[in-house]
Amino acid sequence: MSVFFQSVSIDHVECFGYGKIVCDRGSSWFSLHDWDPRLHRVMDPYVSEQEYAEARAHAGQLLLDLALEYNLVGHTEFASDGKQYYLMDLHPFHQMDALNMSKISWVMQVAFNLHLLALGTAHFITEKNADKFPENAQTFPFRCLVPDATNEDHEHFRDTIVKPYMLRSPSRFSVTELLKALDSNRLTRALCNLCPPEFARP
Repeated sequence: MSVFFQSVSIDHVECFGYGKIVCDRGSSWFSLHDWDPRLHRVMDPYVSEQEYAEARAHAGQLLLDLALEYNLVGHTEFASDGKQYYLMDLHPFHQMDALNMSKISWVMQVAFNLHLLALGTAHFITEKNADKFPENAQTFPFRCLVPDATNEDHEHFRDTIVKPYMLRSPSRFSVTELLKALDSNRLTRALCNLCPPEFARP
């Protein structure tokens, strides 16, 4: 992924190696990054709640752009030098394949990764800092789809799509019911309309 992002000139914390440590109790993978000491992670306590939420909106737009332009799906964290953002932790990204995937597959994968960004924001919001976050900060990653997305839109998505279709296999799967669920939510309905034509086979 680091080589790819270099080729398309997207700023990121470069990865120049990875490996695996094995011991009697198990194994652990690791990666080595070219970390500039001027960088900091875009999260508390390095940035304000407002900047954190805005960075999540930026990440959502970037995720959507990568899916539309390069058929890449994934999610990322950011590092910053105070002037610009750098992608980091690129390992969740993978290529989507129009030959083996449908419109539903494309929508579900992109929506789920946007959901992970939104979920990360929701976990940072507590009773003590809630007033410092902008309204509906939880759904800032989805603003690339619906500019006025609300927390209610995200919670509806969690209840109608994530819980019944993404967290477990439904006891009785129906493509018709899944399509109805995707159309019933503002976020996924917008994503369905954006799906590249090569995935929307008849």
